[in-house]
Amino acid sequence: MKKVTIKDVAKHAGVSPSTVSRVVSKKGKIGAKTTDRVYESIRLLGYVPNYNARSLVNNSIDTIAVVVDRSPKSLDNAYFSDVLKSIATELSIYEKEILLIFSEMNVDERDKIKNLVEANRIDGVIKLSVMKDDLTVDYLSENQIPAVVIGNPENKGKILWVDNDNEHAMYEVVTNLIDDGKTNLCFVGGSPKFIVTRDRLSGFKKALAKNGLDFNESQVYHVDFSEEDAYRNADKIINENYDAIVCTDDLIALGILRRATDKDKKIYITGFNNSREANRSSSSIPTVDIRTDKLGKWAVRLLMGRIDGDVTVTNKIVKTKFIKK
Repeated sequence: MKKVTIKDVAKHAGVSPSTVSRVVSKKGKIGAKTTDRVYESIRLLGYVPNYNARSLVNNSIDTIAVVVDRSPKSLDNAYFSDVLKSIATELSIYEKEILLIFSEMNVDERDKIKNLVEANRIDGVIKLSVMKDDLTVDYLSENQIPAVVIGNPENKGKILWVDNDNEHAMYEVVTNLIDDGKTNLCFVGGSPKFIVTRDRLSGFKKALAKNGLDFNESQVYHVDFSEEDAYRNADKIINENYDAIVCTDDLIALGILRRATDKDKKIYITGFNNSREANRSSSSIPTVDIRTDKLGKWAVRLLMGRIDGDVTVTNKIVKTKFIKK
C-alpha cells in the first residue's frame, strides 16, 4: 500500500502542505474550520506524520532570506536588531530559519537574491526597507517569488508590504512642534534613495504648508543612518539656530545632540523609531514609536500567507505614536 503523504492530506483537505504541517505541529494561527477539515482528512486517509521528513515531503527549504539594504554595521541601529528579533520570533512559529543578506548596492542585492532563488535555497524573502527603482523588488515580482518589504514600495501592486504611515507620522510631529510655537524648523534625514526618507520629508513639507510656513530646500539635510555620521555633520545644522531639528531616526538625533552638548549649545531635537538608544539617553528625546515588533510580525504573516496561497491580504499599515517626552 502506498504511504499517505502530507501532500495527499493537503489535496484532500483543499489546503497547502505547509498548512497541514502547521496544524499537525500545532504552530501558527490556523482557523478552527480549516483545522477540523485537516484533521478529518488525516483520519480518513490514515496519515501518520513524519516530523523528520516534513520539510522534504512538502518541498520546503524552511529558510527565509531577510535582506538588510546596508552593511552589517547597520545592526548597531536598534531598529534593525529589534525588527529582526520580531521576525525571528514569528518565523520560529512556522519552523523557518533566517538567512541574512547584507548589501549596499542595488544591483548586487538583486543578484544575491537571484542566485539564492535559482539554487533553490530559500522559500521567500523579507526586505527590511525599500529603495527608489528597487531592482530586487522588480526581480521578485517579475518571477513571482513570495516576498514582502517593510516599507512603501513605488508600485504597490508588485509586492506584499507592511509599513507605518510615515508621511502622516512626520506631519503629526511637525504640527505638534508648530503648535508649541516652533516655526523655524529643519529636517535631517537618511539617504534620499530610501523611500522612508522621501515619505517623512513629504510629511514635513505638508505640515509647514498646512500651517502657512514657507519651505526651502536649505532646511533639508541628509546624513547616514548612524550616530557618528550625524555627529560629524552636526555643526552646519546646529549653527543655523533652528527652533527645532526634526530627524528621521533616533541615532541621527542623538549624534546631533551629542555634538551640541560638546559645544555647550542648547537645541530642541526630535527623533524617530522610539529605539532603545533614545530611551537610554539622559536627554530623553521626543520620538515616534513605529512598533518594530508589529512590523516584523506582520511581515512574516503576510509572507507565510502568500506561501500558503493566500492572495487576499497584500499589505498592513502599523499605527505610530508621537512620544513627546
